[in-house]
Parts: sequence; C-alpha cells; structure tokens
Amino acid sequence: MKIAYIATTALLTIIAVPAIAQMGDHMKGKPDQPTTRAEVETRTKAMFAMVDANNDGIIIKAEADTAHGQMETRMRDAHFNGMDANKDGSISRAEFDAAHMGPEKGMKHEGKEHDGHDKGVDGGNARMSGGGMFERADANKDGKVTLAEALAQPLARFDAADTNKDGTLSAQEGMAAHAKMRGMMHHK
Repeated sequence: MKIAYIATTALLTIIAVPAIAQMGDHMKGKPDQPTTRAEVETRTKAMFAMVDANNDGIIIKAEADTAHGQMETRMRDAHFNGMDANKDGSISRAEFDAAHMGPEKGMKHEGKEHDGHDKGVDGGNARMSGGGMFERADANKDGKVTLAEALAQPLARFDAADTNKDGTLSAQEGMAAHAKMRGMMHHK
C-alpha cells in the first residue's frame, strides 16, 4: 500500500484544508508500490506550486483558502458524478441507494472504491477539520508558508515512518505508519 497520506499531509500542511479526498489527480502511481522520500518532496513541491497562485514562492492564507474552495468543489462534483450512474445530471433514489446501500455498500469514484464517507487517501474523514494546519505549517508565524516550511512536516513524517532509514517506505512501513496515525486520530 502506497503511503499517499504523507503526500496528502503535505498538501494539508500547505493549504490548511480538511483531509483531502480524491487526490488521484496529484497522486498518480501505484498504491501498492513503495514511496521514496524524493517522491514525497517532488509531490509536495508540485502541490505548493499549484497553491502559490501568484508564483511568488510563498503561500498566504488567502491562496490556501482559494485552493481549499476549489478542492471542495472538485470533491463534491466527484461525489455527485459517482452517484449519478446514468449521467443525467440528477440522482434518483435508486442511484442514491445503490451508491450507499448496494451489494458492496459503496461506490466508485474515478475507478476507486468509495464507501460513502468521503474518506481521503489517508483514510481520514474529508469533513474533519483542518485543525490549524496553515498555522502549524507557518513555523515562524509570519502569516506566510514558504516551500521550506511546507516541506518540513511531510518529510519529517516520512522520516518517522521510514523505520529502516533506507529512503523508501515499504508497504509494511506504510501500513504501520497509517495504523499509528489512525490510532492517534481516534484518541484525540
């Protein structure tokens, strides 16, 4: 299982949003393949560039809020489109029931299983509060997040999960880190 949550955490750190669902556009790759530290850094930099609307090398809260709004819209659209089986622009009771109570008790979004709870790639609830992620990423508390600040937390999380310190998260390391993260979230 790929440790997509580390890259997701990078985005959360950068733009102070709820846990991100449907990050497939930014998390291309095979979820069962190892993740390297360089990949986490590359994805974080790419996400930083997406959020840094004016390309000045910093992200301010207004840019983060705009990116959050756009992502929320994409998530809602993906959720709606996943339920609208006949693509007629409306969701019938049958489509709703099939999406939420069908034989698999789930639906598919862009080829991925979805259980109806808006879970992000890290398994967290997409409606969960961002909990001051922007403020935590802003290490020097100047109201701006630089690329160095944006990289700090995801790389630290990667390093903590990379228990054998080989620069690659194996499926086992990823699952262990994921379980630890879920456990911490449930104890808050």
